[in-house]
Amino acid sequence: MAFPEAMLALQAYIRPAEALAALGANLGVASGKIAPSERLRAKLDGVLTQYEPNLLDGLSKDELEALHGFVRASLLQMLHLIELPADSSEGWNYTDEGLLQAQGRASRLVTRLITDYADTEQALGQMLEDDGDFLDVGSGVGWISLSMAMQWPKLRSTGIDILGPALELAQQNLTQTGLSGRVSFRNQNVIELSEDGAFNIAFIPLIFIPETILAEALAAVRRSLKSDGWLFAAAYRIPDDPRQAALNDLKTALSGGRVWQVPELMQVLESAGFTQMKDVGEGSPLHLIAARCAS
Repeated sequence: MAFPEAMLALQAYIRPAEALAALGANLGVASGKIAPSERLRAKLDGVLTQYEPNLLDGLSKDELEALHGFVRASLLQMLHLIELPADSSEGWNYTDEGLLQAQGRASRLVTRLITDYADTEQALGQMLEDDGDFLDVGSGVGWISLSMAMQWPKLRSTGIDILGPALELAQQNLTQTGLSGRVSFRNQNVIELSEDGAFNIAFIPLIFIPETILAEALAAVRRSLKSDGWLFAAAYRIPDDPRQAALNDLKTALSGGRVWQVPELMQVLESAGFTQMKDVGEGSPLHLIAARCAS
């Protein structure tokens, strides 16, 4: 392909990326995360009007922040992709504070999905309303643990992760939210969990779990749950569009995990001792599989 043709081909992809950045900025303005000049704000409004005029309608501040974080994390991760380190390392080992915080805020989608499911699943709702214990595997900067504690005032949350920079930010976020009485974070690999029957609910992001340790990780989480405990396992939804599916596969590899079809994922969970599985992430970018401990 000659240079002019290559430039034209790339422009077809650059423009949507620019539009996404502008829409993300509008979310940031609406949530109070950024404050551009009046001139730039007017230009952002112009892009919003042309692309998604109803995007901000009816969204709460938390929802605006979560969507802004989702866009920001995606763009920062793609920027990292074109500047890959020479060692070609894979897996979620980012240290950039902006990327980690953006990814963390975007992850609060999980809390929303669990909360929506609890509205229809009485046993789960009751468990969350009681003074239960929540295990947040791969807690990152802590926003799932913190948002779960905010949503459920009696819930205690324990977040575990092995990425030092993320845990440092989690402690900062914990201090700022004033939830240290009910939320804690510790540096621990999921396969090293030693508690037996300590938690009522656990969340595990399969996106970040290498397939080589997945069976061991799920077994450790299963042991850590009470006999009537719940597991929520997240994986990226596989788009029907083959081009989007290829990008999804790349993003998953960057995070350290692998792409899972729902039937094979449910088979893996069943082998780990879980039952009553259901995808409660419909309409979101995630498969969020809710499962109960098998008796």
